Amino acid sequence: MASPSPRRRLCALIALAWFACVPPTADAQTQPPARPAGPTDPSEGGGNSSLPPIHIGAVTLATSWWLDATRPGEAGPRAAADRFRLQRARVGASGNLSRAIGWNLTGEFSGSPSLRNAFVVVRVADQLTVRVGQATPPTGLERGISPLTIETIDRTRLTNRLTYALEPSITAQNVRPYRRWVGYAVSLSTGSGFNHWDNNGGKDVAARLRLTPPQAPGLLLNAYGARGAQPGGTRDRYGVGVEYRRAAVHLAAEGLREVSDAAPARDGFWALAGYQLKPAAPRPYFQMLELEARYMVFNDPPSSRVVVVDADAGPATGALAPPVARELVAGGSYYLSGNMRFTANIIVPFDTRPVSASTIRTRLQFVF
Repeated sequence: MASPSPRRRLCALIALAWFACVPPTADAQTQPPARPAGPTDPSEGGGNSSLPPIHIGAVTLATSWWLDATRPGEAGPRAAADRFRLQRARVGASGNLSRAIGWNLTGEFSGSPSLRNAFVVVRVADQLTVRVGQATPPTGLERGISPLTIETIDRTRLTNRLTYALEPSITAQNVRPYRRWVGYAVSLSTGSGFNHWDNNGGKDVAARLRLTPPQAPGLLLNAYGARGAQPGGTRDRYGVGVEYRRAAVHLAAEGLREVSDAAPARDGFWALAGYQLKPAAPRPYFQMLELEARYMVFNDPPSSRVVVVDADAGPATGALAPPVARELVAGGSYYLSGNMRFTANIIVPFDTRPVSASTIRTRLQFVF
């Protein structure tokens, strides 16, 4: 019997890839009921993947990958900086032990492997969920947006410095807003930072209130406050933000402030405007084009700076950051599908930093 021709082999491979990536369109009555999704950390995971989840028994798997390249504004050896490098390689698993108990475990495998999320969720009542373990305490508006869906490549340095990243914590919150417009969260955390042991006897307490008035669809008001004992004294953090998402428009702004006994106060604000361009009918390799611009002001005295371990914080600016940082980030994202996007940002400084030239950052993102 003759072996299949190269053309038939190619057609078979394309067909297998198609059926693996595109869910069948059978009648909804003949499909099995959807499995309940395992819990996620909104500040870490998620995304808008168009592929069905990967299930192994009762466990749901998820992966995300970043390939980053940066063209610095200053003169120097750019060859190494211009190459795409694996910035993120995360694999996560989540599931439900019962209707009341869920779990999530996520690890980072690029560079130095590390544990990201590791928590258990207990659904006590319709308006009370308790989360215990390493997760993001609910605080600022921008911190609550996953880096897999945020328009810009990174969150602002203001958010990365003045809000909580991943920390061992206990959080009580409601997942669905009460009467569709009131969301609350109260958290107790170590305050020591990502994958750090508690470095003092005190703890940080944070509370967040979110309002989504039904009379104003797309509007979100966010306010939070936090206090905790640090090695140098008491630290207070607070902020207010507003967000509007409607159709293709996304507008957001937030102000943050930190006051500490050990260092001068730090504060600032950011504002973002985004717009989505979608084809009238679905097209292969073109789901959406997203345009955005964001402006940030950050008052950061040198004596108050600390090292923040946050894999989603972007490249460190170190001593090049001036006491008052002002910068504009503009660019766009091209979505080939819900799983793949290419983002390009130009960062334009408007301050007195030693290197005042613009920087270009690009990223390839894959979510499965």
